[in-house]
Amino acid sequence: MKDILMSLESMSKKTGYLLMLLVFLLGLVFGAHSVHHPVSLSPKVIGKSVNPTHRQILSPALFNLKGQIATLAQGTRGTVVLAMAPWCSFCAYEDRWVLPQMVSANRVIAVDVVDVSYLGGIASPGPEYPPFHGVDAQGSTRTEASARAVMRQYIENLHIVHTGLHFYVMAPHERAQWSHQPVPQWYVLNSKGALVAHYEGALTAHQATTWIEELLKP
Repeated sequence: MKDILMSLESMSKKTGYLLMLLVFLLGLVFGAHSVHHPVSLSPKVIGKSVNPTHRQILSPALFNLKGQIATLAQGTRGTVVLAMAPWCSFCAYEDRWVLPQMVSANRVIAVDVVDVSYLGGIASPGPEYPPFHGVDAQGSTRTEASARAVMRQYIENLHIVHTGLHFYVMAPHERAQWSHQPVPQWYVLNSKGALVAHYEGALTAHQATTWIEELLKP
C-alpha cells in the first residue's frame, strides 16, 4: 500500500510539472500577441518630453500603397496618426468603425494610418457593437512589398472606402524600433504639426471624437 501511495505521489508531481510547462509554453505562444494590446481605454495627454520612438512617428520613412516614398498627410486644423498592424483586432475595429466616422465628422483633420508591423495576417474587426470583439490574425514576417499587398487586402476586407483616410507602410529600417511597441497607438498633432497628445490602446468612435475635438479646438 505504501509503495502504491508513493507511486501515486510521484505521478502527481510529474503531472504538476507537465501542467506548469504547458502553461509556460502557452504563455509564450499567446503572450506574443496579447502584449500588443494595452488594456487601458482612458486617453492620456503627454508631457513636454517625448521619447525617441514617439518622435519617430512624426517623420518616418514611409511608402504609400503604390510603393512610392510618401509623407504623412496633414490637416489644416490638425492630424491624427494611428500606428497599427493589420493582424491586430483592436486596430481593425478602429479602422473599420472609428476612423471613418472621425473623418466624416471633421474634414479639416487628416487621419493617417501607418502599418508599423512586419507580421502578416488580417484581423477580424468584429461588430461595431459591442466593441472590441474581433479576432487577431496569425501570420509570418513579410517584406515591405508584401506588407503593402496585405494592407490593400486589409482595406478591401474591412470595406474601408472613405477617401479621407491615408494608408502607409513604414520602411523596413524604421520598423525595427516598433518590434516591441504595443499597437494601436494614437498621435495627435496640432495645425503646426507639433505633437500634442499620445495614447496607447483602442478607442470607440465616441471616445476618439470627443478626445480629439477637445485637443484640437479652433
